[in-house]
Amino acid sequence: MQRQYQDSTRMMARAMLHIKYGPRGKPWSLADLGLIKTGDRVLDIGCGPGRFWAAQAQTLPSGLDLVLADLSPGMVDEAVRNANAAQGAWNSVTGEAADVCALPFAANSFDVVTAMHMLYHAPDKDLAVAQIVRVLKPGGALIVTTNGSETMAELNALSHAIFGTPQYDLGSGSFSLESGAPILRRHFQRVEVTATTDILNVTDAQDIVNYLRSFPPGDEADEASLRALDSELAARMSAQGGVFPITRIAGHMVASGHTA
Repeated sequence: MQRQYQDSTRMMARAMLHIKYGPRGKPWSLADLGLIKTGDRVLDIGCGPGRFWAAQAQTLPSGLDLVLADLSPGMVDEAVRNANAAQGAWNSVTGEAADVCALPFAANSFDVVTAMHMLYHAPDKDLAVAQIVRVLKPGGALIVTTNGSETMAELNALSHAIFGTPQYDLGSGSFSLESGAPILRRHFQRVEVTATTDILNVTDAQDIVNYLRSFPPGDEADEASLRALDSELAARMSAQGGVFPITRIAGHMVASGHTA
């Protein structure tokens, strides 16, 4: 895990598939939910490189106090730099290396906590959510983004065929839209789930190779496996008119009315 997320290099190899082939003209963003309000203190746990805050600086309300936290100090440093690039957008930006299962913040500290595509990394999901509940103020909200359980099924099948990885799980199955909601409901009175399905029509096989090589076991694949991957991709894309379609199922959950 430490090697995976010491900086954003591998994460960006995965993100590029979404950036390059995601549907145009209908993006959705947590900034559109209206839950983050002027003057809020917001914790982004598992902040990664913080590009969300840089991209949404002109959309989100002003006067936010942002705390960007990640297990990786390298990610935290990058996130703070990216958020601060939007000069004047925030009241304050601070960074903290932190474990979601042992948050180093006082109780009742934050109006909003965001956890974007990261709770499936927590070794103890219930403990992670309990820690988030502890640091939320009464009336505060948790906003989670994650994937549907069968998202990227075509990529999962390809990875299974070449590398022998489990089918229907490229990492998010332990806290998907389906499996994560019951965990949240153990700690919050209200949990709203919103899912979106898109098709990524990939036209450059190298983008898929880069994606699969950005995490185990593809990152340590031998030459024979990589040749097999190239060959299988070429065959599948040729049979589909030069396109490799990938079904992306993702969304967000809003949890409020915490029970602690």
